[in-house]
Parts: sequence; structure tokens; C-alpha cells
Amino acid sequence: MERASRDSPGRADRRLVRRARAGDPAAIERLVARLACVPRFLTIRSRRSGPPLPAEDLADLTQDVVAAVWSRLDSYRGDGPLETWVRSFCLFALSNHRRRTRSRRRVDPRDLLPRGHDEEESRPDPAVGSALRSALANLRPGERCLLERKLLRDEPFARIAACRSTSIGAVKGRYYRALERLRRELSKRFGRDGDGALPP
Repeated sequence: MERASRDSPGRADRRLVRRARAGDPAAIERLVARLACVPRFLTIRSRRSGPPLPAEDLADLTQDVVAAVWSRLDSYRGDGPLETWVRSFCLFALSNHRRRTRSRRRVDPRDLLPRGHDEEESRPDPAVGSALRSALANLRPGERCLLERKLLRDEPFARIAACRSTSIGAVKGRYYRALERLRRELSKRFGRDGDGALPP
């Protein structure tokens, strides 16, 4: 009892982490329960730092943080309570998420036109539509379908994920990879190194 009374929260949590990493089922269960702090931290911090995260983004970010924490348990030294250490992961992940979100605005189909094309002063160039169709045809069928659903129909990621029986995070990753492939295909056709079509 005397040792427990003098024990700092960090030291006790360090022992908990060691037992969990060793495979102790009770310790693992307690550790998982302690990680319930992650969505609370993310929710509170997101409200203070900007618009609150949508539920789907909060769920994705929670999974990312928990996975990162679990993979780095060996680096926890018990200098403070476990929640304090976990909070640093939350702040880092949220900061990265905000930065990525700012750099990814919704794609307007007009962005697929090469720079300098003025829709009001010139007729639409048939070569543009032809190049776009050709670029899309060079994508994998799944990528082409995903771009059409998101770009042209503006379907929510949640709906696309449900139809594909996968996670929202996986759909977002595939979408942005498909956008990058489309950007490269269009750059080849317009003879420009990225000066063309899609936003970063």
C-alpha cells in the first residue's frame, strides 16, 4: 500500500503498458478503455481550433490516432499520465488533418480546363473534352467510377464507402490517388508539367 501511495500516475501507467505489450488480457482491456480519451480530445480540440470535425472525419482520425499510439507504446516512458502522452498524438494528427483539408478544395469541373481558357470569351475547345475523356479512359475502371461519382455527382464519401463495403478513409485515399493519376494524364495531353487541370 505504501508503494502504491507513492507511485506516480506515469509509473503506474508504464507498468500497465508493459503488461499490455506482454499480452496480459486484463491489461490490454484496461488500456483500450483508457484510449477512449482519444475521440474526446479530438472533439474538444477541433471545436477550439476551428470548425468541429464532421462525424466521419472524427471516426477516421480516431482510428488513425489509436493505431499510432498502439504502434508507439514502446516509446512511452511514464514521464506523465498516459492521457497526456496520448494527447500529443491527437494534437499532431488534428493539425495534419487541418492542413490537408485546407489544401483540398472541392474540384470544380472547370478546373479540368487548361490555364488561360476563358469560357466567356472563347468557344469551348473540343480538344479539352476529348483529352479529358481519353485521360479518364486510361484510368482503372474503379478509379474512373469513383471520380465520376465524386466529381460529377458530388456523392458523399460516406455513401460511396457504404456501397463498397469499405471505410471512408479507404475511399478518400483512393479518390485522391485517382485525382493525381488524372492530373498526370491531362498534363501529358496538354504538354504541361502539372499546369493544368486539377487543384493540389
